Amino acid sequence: MLSRPVKILVGLLVAGGAVVYWLTWRSADEPVTVPADVVPPGRWNRAPAAAPTDDDLAAVLSLPYLEGRIEAADRAGVLVHDPERASDGLNLYSSGHAPEAVLMDMRGRVLHRWRMPFAEAFPELSPNQESHFFRRVALLPHGELLALFQGKGLIKLDRHSRLVWARPMPAFNDLWVEPDGGLLV
Repeated sequence: MLSRPVKILVGLLVAGGAVVYWLTWRSADEPVTVPADVVPPGRWNRAPAAAPTDDDLAAVLSLPYLEGRIEAADRAGVLVHDPERASDGLNLYSSGHAPEAVLMDMRGRVLHRWRMPFAEAFPELSPNQESHFFRRVALLPHGELLALFQGKGLIKLDRHSRLVWARPMPAFNDLWVEPDGGLLV
């Protein structure tokens, strides 16, 4: 369970034939209204405030985010490191091939790994084509990790990859932890 009330607003905008969803946190009992200054410039048609259907979610997931990608060479580790052009520190990566996140140093040494298969986090949900990996992750104090399964939900893992909570929601593309601990999805 979340330690604070779950807040979410799902908006559906249609522009040039493309369906665009945007999500933000909001109290569940607040009415769904969108201030005019939130809508980006351009010609937008507002869709009904009804929740998206499975077909709507499938349409968003079918967008060609990775069209034209080239498979990486079969090499591992840090291949080039130019200390003059790179800031020293740690790097948090979400995997594009598995439901895991990795914290590593600038030499490519893995310092910590979090992992949680979709079926364990959301046994009641059916997977989609992007639920076999974390779309986005955020590191929290004390080694906890937030991870977003594209279009399916958000999870929180403790430092040992144990599930703290799982929240099913049609979350897409990004998550952000605010300084006060609030979440934007």
